[in-house]
Amino acid sequence: MLPVICQGAFTTDAQQIAAHFPRIFLTADIAWLFNVPEWRVIKFVEGSEYHIKPSHGDASGSGTRRLYDIEDVCQIALALRLLDSGLGAKAIGAILRGLRERERLSAMLEWDKKKLEGLYLLVFRTAKSRKRKFVNRGRDTFFVDGFTKAQVEQAERPKDDLLLLSVGATFQQLKSRLTKLQREKEK
Repeated sequence: MLPVICQGAFTTDAQQIAAHFPRIFLTADIAWLFNVPEWRVIKFVEGSEYHIKPSHGDASGSGTRRLYDIEDVCQIALALRLLDSGLGAKAIGAILRGLRERERLSAMLEWDKKKLEGLYLLVFRTAKSRKRKFVNRGRDTFFVDGFTKAQVEQAERPKDDLLLLSVGATFQQLKSRLTKLQREKEK
């Protein structure tokens, strides 16, 4: 059962978001947004673990460019945050894949600062079975809009491992940098 805690939070139309920010991003744009080297961005899209592919076009040879949309940028932002929290590439890929099936991360860019401040990502991992030590444990990942709601979810699953990660600042910072990039591109 997948909880729906932030009902209606992810229904913003992608065209509305695209009106505020650039529609197409190059690898250099994303590197600038996150203040990381371009090879780091390329590693996210070329690595099979992360499952992030440029939506508008992948490089197919010499002189071609990778073209990303706003959703790709948001996935890379979240991947960087998860990487900073100590998760490995395969775990990050599984989390992103699960979220991609249910959420549009770019919708969070339309949220106001106050709403973003209370945004958490919960990652529950099924408890280990004593009989089978090396079993692939399932993950359930979703967003909640407050620490209190995170505590309620944890209370309902006392045996599962929980990673609670504040991600609101990540999207707030991305929103600010996207606005700055938009101004730069308009010049």
